[in-house]
Amino acid sequence: MSAGLVAHLPAPLAAALGALDRGWPGEAGADCARCPMQAAPAPHPWRFSADSKCCTAHPTLANFLVGRALADPASASAALVHARLSDPAGVGPLGLDPPPAYDARYRRDADGGFGQDQSLRCPFWVGGADSCGVWAVRSATCRTWFCRHDHGLHGAAAWGQASFWVSGLEQRLAELCAARVGPPGPDPDWADYFVRCAAASERLDLADVDALLTPALRVALDEVLVVRAAATERAATWAPLPARLQPALSEWHQLDDGQVVVTGYSTFDAVVAPAGFFGFLAELGGDGDWRRARAAVRRARADAAWLDDDTVAGLVRVGALVAPDTPPPPVELVALRRWTRRGHTP
Repeated sequence: MSAGLVAHLPAPLAAALGALDRGWPGEAGADCARCPMQAAPAPHPWRFSADSKCCTAHPTLANFLVGRALADPASASAALVHARLSDPAGVGPLGLDPPPAYDARYRRDADGGFGQDQSLRCPFWVGGADSCGVWAVRSATCRTWFCRHDHGLHGAAAWGQASFWVSGLEQRLAELCAARVGPPGPDPDWADYFVRCAAASERLDLADVDALLTPALRVALDEVLVVRAAATERAATWAPLPARLQPALSEWHQLDDGQVVVTGYSTFDAVVAPAGFFGFLAELGGDGDWRRARAAVRRARADAAWLDDDTVAGLVRVGALVAPDTPPPPVELVALRRWTRRGHTP
């Protein structure tokens, strides 16, 4: 499901970022309406709860986005934001942040509770297909986070770079709106303040856009586009599949029925394989000729028909199998691997 990466930004700013908004994979495997992590077979250790899905985090929502959510006082999104504003912790001129106590608990518990611990659930959760009560104005973090990636780890890296860049732009725009609206006062009416910030964001002109998109920010944008292109190029090497492959599993977990959950770059983006998978790995041996290994397993096991090209391609996509000459991932991707495993932000 694609993100609409800059659809939440004011029109003049979004128009200037057309190159960033185009060319992303659809991420069809990360379908919120039919959550693949919720549908994962039990007792899948990383399965998401139906009552939280991936919404076990409190987003940072910039002031102009908060104001847009409040624009229609009778809307469900306005009611959710008003409920959040009833707790002043984390509320400030630039928007809504996680309350400090929540943030500390998230950092402590999210490693084991992401997708499962309902006490960490987003205050804007409503359930249903998209689960988000502020969907139209959701932040860059929520627009770019996917449990699964068409282009594997390198696709996750590209989305991560985009998230960092657009989040920074949201921050700059929030600062501009706050400056134009003025200080909120000693006893602020935050709802009114944020509505005025939203109105200020809609009055941007081309000079404002140029000021927001500094030369340094434009260089960083070019870097995001390079990382995205590299992810696409990397994915193209999977078809046709390499002649030789070697194991690169990060974790595995055996289910009660004998099937094995196999992970590479992320425990979220896992492949479920039959028990014969380990026999296949043993046959893979030193030469890495996976077609020879597959033929040997099929001769030995009547249930090995599952090991088709699509299954092997899936294992390559998630990084559980790699070509022998595959270089190790850059340091920033290793850090991202930890993030994508458990849902932490970098």
